[in-house]
Amino acid sequence: MSFSKGGRGGGGTVEPERVALGLALGAHAARAAHASLAAVEEFRTARTNVERKFDTLVFASLVIARWLVTGEAASREEMAWLGRVGEVSVADGTRLAVTTRGTLAWRDYLLRALRDEGRRLGSPRGLVAEAMEVVGQSCDANLVRASGAYDEKMLELNAAVGHQALHDDLTGLPNRRLLLNRLASEVELAALQGTSVGVLMLDLDRFKVINDTLGHDAGDHLLSSFAVRVRQAVRSSDTIARLGGDEFAILPSGTETVPDLVRTAEKVLRAARSPFSVAGHRVRVQPSIGIAMFPDHGSDAGSLLRCADLAMYAAKDVSSGYAVFTRDRAATAVAG
Repeated sequence: MSFSKGGRGGGGTVEPERVALGLALGAHAARAAHASLAAVEEFRTARTNVERKFDTLVFASLVIARWLVTGEAASREEMAWLGRVGEVSVADGTRLAVTTRGTLAWRDYLLRALRDEGRRLGSPRGLVAEAMEVVGQSCDANLVRASGAYDEKMLELNAAVGHQALHDDLTGLPNRRLLLNRLASEVELAALQGTSVGVLMLDLDRFKVINDTLGHDAGDHLLSSFAVRVRQAVRSSDTIARLGGDEFAILPSGTETVPDLVRTAEKVLRAARSPFSVAGHRVRVQPSIGIAMFPDHGSDAGSLLRCADLAMYAAKDVSSGYAVFTRDRAATAVAG
């Protein structure tokens, strides 16, 4: 595998602190690979090919260190390769599968290790935050719809992260568990950087009526069609999740203000205006959308979703399409 050259500095130069942080993280990942090898020592056979797996894991740590040293994001080919690290282990059932589940597990592990290594080295907070963003975005490249080939890439990744555990069977969207995972990571990074993170919750008004009159198959068809329209309306880097029933959530990437979130809500509302063709009927639906933002409305992923949920029901009560969370709405919910 070949890697492109370059860096954030002019002429391909890099910052010494970035080099130190990247090499420290690479060494930390290599130690984890050694621990994984020890855990499968009893399975060291020609069939399991533990040595090849170990070499792959160490190489993965060096790729990750390069992201930090040069400030480059990995290419699509590199991410596809890294996503297969866990898949090989899962395929032949060794204990390495427990500790290596592909890109998602590496991301969570590396972000924790990076934060710890940054503190140990006394690295500037800004550099650690920037490095966490590089690692998070590079790893998440295999978890978002970054291109038209996303579905094919996801088939490879699903074997590593356990598709059934993290995605909705009907729509193929991330489920509540994966959304909370990503939202928690975004909140942690925003707290470190002093920035904001927003989330939208939405459901379809009168969906139960459609389900009851046309049948559950028609309801499922409507939900799938609605999910496709939402994906087309928002950016490929935004996370769209189905939380259950007709309830969805959107985690927009790079949103800093409430007006940014409102624009996303308006895109969804526009996408839903045209009727859907369901079981030979033209069906119109109206989403109700609730908006909440960290740190103004909630301090963690769970409280943000609760605030967005309250705002969603406020929008439903007045048929406004969307509503932003306010403390008055929280007080009304408690009093009720």
